[in-house]
Amino acid sequence: MKLISNHLEQVYKKLIGTAIDAILMVDDSGAIVHFSHSAELLFGYAYSDYVGRQIKTLIPKFNHNINKDFIEEINEIRAEPIIGEVIGKKKGNISFPILLSIDKTELNGKQYYLCFCHDSSSYKKALSEKLKVESLQSAMFNAAVDGIITITKQGLILSFNHAAENLFGYKSEEVINKNVKVLMPSPHQENHDSYLANYNNSKDAQIIGTGRDVMGRRKNGTNFPMRLSVGESEVNNEVVFIGICHDLTDYHNTQNKLAKAEERYKNIVECQGQIVCRINNELKVTFANQSFQDIFKKEKGNPPIFNGVQK
Repeated sequence: MKLISNHLEQVYKKLIGTAIDAILMVDDSGAIVHFSHSAELLFGYAYSDYVGRQIKTLIPKFNHNINKDFIEEINEIRAEPIIGEVIGKKKGNISFPILLSIDKTELNGKQYYLCFCHDSSSYKKALSEKLKVESLQSAMFNAAVDGIITITKQGLILSFNHAAENLFGYKSEEVINKNVKVLMPSPHQENHDSYLANYNNSKDAQIIGTGRDVMGRRKNGTNFPMRLSVGESEVNNEVVFIGICHDLTDYHNTQNKLAKAEERYKNIVECQGQIVCRINNELKVTFANQSFQDIFKKEKGNPPIFNGVQK
């Protein structure tokens, strides 16, 4: 048993000596009785400099919202360990954030505290950068003119930007976690689940990566034409589909107005008794009304002047 005990002691010493986190052992008076190599690197002090000194010189307080000495606070620990972020003091009186966990233990009838800690500066910086990027992405997402909708591979809506709210008449909270088919008219509404299932099983994409004109359905039940483009991405190892859409109602109305105007123009021109034609910069007739054709037409075909004519 003694051999096993000595062996385990050597293993524990090796683990403590090579641990990435700083490890400090403190007695119930707050004096440091052990100071690992990683603690030397973290705080800038050598083992011999700090064993026997008070931990409050390295970590003044655990809870900065109450006016207590560090050892008073950790003496209030019950059965469970505590974890939190504190401000540490390294050599040169330099403050830095520490993620600290503390637990009680008892050796030879005496109470001690094991403190594990590491510098959280890089984590906080990375988190700050991540939040900045997410904030920028969110701003861009909501500033987009087109509606942007993300859904899971089961068809559930994950996000719904401001333009999508204006387009479909729903607030984002009304559709988040609902099936995207609520935004579709029949028969696509009834068939959408099978479309998704077929793609998830076969990866035979008919719409992924391409754009097409489809019909959307607003909250008030009205249908409208829209341009839809769908892409596929992966977030946290989960497949996500991204739909970008915009209303084609004004475009279609404009197209119809232009078509009607052109038809009226042609009817007016065709009914004129005078000859009317249009000639390009190569002196070729590109349009001729019926009167023009009736006058200049020949039995065996059109003369060269009619090259490129639009009848």
